[in-house]
Amino acid sequence: MANFRTIFDSPGLTRSSLSGTDLCSNADHGFRIDIDEPTGGPGVLRVRGDVDVVTAPVLSACLAEAVLTGHSVVVDLLRVPFVGCAGLAALDYAATRLAEQRCRLTVAAPAGLHAVLDRIGLSTAAPCFDTVAEAFHAALAYSASTADHTPTFPVLDRSRSLHCSLATLPSPTALNRKGIAR
Repeated sequence: MANFRTIFDSPGLTRSSLSGTDLCSNADHGFRIDIDEPTGGPGVLRVRGDVDVVTAPVLSACLAEAVLTGHSVVVDLLRVPFVGCAGLAALDYAATRLAEQRCRLTVAAPAGLHAVLDRIGLSTAAPCFDTVAEAFHAALAYSASTADHTPTFPVLDRSRSLHCSLATLPSPTALNRKGIAR
């Protein structure tokens, strides 16, 4: 499994870097995600450029990788001028999956985007902050407060199952013609 440190995407240029060095100039490269994984802290995804239907799958893939690690994540959207429905869905899905593992997704967003996330209710699942430092500390504090709990994996966690067994199902004779218990 390869962890991408940097992803660039623009017409005619797709490049990934497994080292931390950036060989490109500071010119605008379109969509970009830088991933920082500090030891003992939440991962930080720094997103630049529009998150639309074309680029949202890249963000989704990065968030899916973060969910697999079982660590809290900070998404820096401070340099994102536009977030479409696909990007919002990716954030919501990742926030839900991380919450199931007792981890948290926090977002650093500019005021306008922060207000939109509040209005649509996404900030309840993924709290929004004005700076990356605030979002990082909130994710770190959340991780520390749940450190004594083991991550929950819904597929494997028997305590969250429906406790359905053949013994609890009604017998076929106890059902009417439509399959509903009498």
